[in-house]
Amino acid sequence: MQESPPGEVDQGRRLLDLELPYVSFTQVELDSRLDCAHSSLREHRRRRVDPHYTPARCLGNRDRNAPGANCKLDQSPVSITGKPHVERDVSSEAREPVPVSVRPGVVEARHGNTNLRTNEAAFGGASHNWLGDPSTVLACIIVMTIWKEAGFFMIFYLAALQSISPELREAAGESDAAAMGALPELLEQEDLRGFLHCHTTYSDGTSSVAEWAEACRAAGYGYVGITDHSQAAAYAGGLRAEDIPRQRAEVDEVNRRYDDFRVLHGVEADILQDGSLDYSPDVRRGFDFVIASVHSRYGMDERQMTARVLKALDDPAVTILGHPTGRLLLSRDPYPIDLDAVFDRAAERGVAIEINADPQRLDLDWRAVRRAVERGVKISLGADAHGVAAIGNMELGVGVARKAWLAGAQVLNTEPVDAFLQFASRRRQTA
Repeated sequence: MQESPPGEVDQGRRLLDLELPYVSFTQVELDSRLDCAHSSLREHRRRRVDPHYTPARCLGNRDRNAPGANCKLDQSPVSITGKPHVERDVSSEAREPVPVSVRPGVVEARHGNTNLRTNEAAFGGASHNWLGDPSTVLACIIVMTIWKEAGFFMIFYLAALQSISPELREAAGESDAAAMGALPELLEQEDLRGFLHCHTTYSDGTSSVAEWAEACRAAGYGYVGITDHSQAAAYAGGLRAEDIPRQRAEVDEVNRRYDDFRVLHGVEADILQDGSLDYSPDVRRGFDFVIASVHSRYGMDERQMTARVLKALDDPAVTILGHPTGRLLLSRDPYPIDLDAVFDRAAERGVAIEINADPQRLDLDWRAVRRAVERGVKISLGADAHGVAAIGNMELGVGVARKAWLAGAQVLNTEPVDAFLQFASRRRQTA
């Protein structure tokens, strides 16, 4: 965690779910007081920076290099007037130089009715904020800084680019992809058909099967996957083997109420110390799907933990690997594990890997999600919700998926219920 500058009180970081309501409430006031394209507070929210920074000290931005970091209330070094525009389609033409005026410490640029005036320190934030704003950006300013012994000068180019969604702005190839028109059509919340990974009163949840069905149906989902903790998770009141038939009967009873919605009977089975799964194979086969997760023995070394998870992925009952690194943001580091080996085994076995949307987890990290997809892994979004009040967790998961460049087709629970069940049963049929 970064330290506060001298003389400033460190209020600590806050998790992203605590930040979003604050951002929504204060944004109108901030926009009215800031003379810059975007406030950094909103930009961090849109970019899904995690764990999120607390809104202290002006805009609460402790990432000194982040877009808008130099913006001050009522006094900004960046002034943008007018709206960027393109008088003609230049997507297939050579880039055009924009007239530039350079004075000591100040750079000014003009194109059409758009004027930009900024100092050298703030220009990076200003240009970054322009990129991808769908309401104004039809053209983007690309900056190339050339350092000379006597100082520097900047060359501005006008280019027609794809709109770069805020979540992608990480200097990770998005500008080059935009220039080639190769950015993906990112996952949207509305693409999700299934709400996965939620707990009921059968373990440590606060909502019943019926309450989950009602809430998810009202939220527009087509199915919900109930996944209580397995019996080995005694600390969470894990689902005892003798209670499974009773829960299954409850699921069946709720399903009889709807012809446009379905409840799936799943479980979050503990990966035990030796890599085997909780319950007997016969019991596991009785569930519609299984999320396998590590909830104990975090002190293993990388070799041991990797072998443990790889063995679990070999079990034909496993559909999804839950929260793959076990991290708890701001309180517990990920356990040591060879993620690339896990990704390769998951792709080989046809097991999806979860983006756990619990705001304390956000696990898998978006950087690792990109690696997983590159290795052929299907991604599942799981809310890890312990009551219907946490149904909004999925928004955070969507943000992580978008930050990892995911399109809807790469996410398991964008599939309709029959396709999801076919994915879950495929390995059982071939085992």
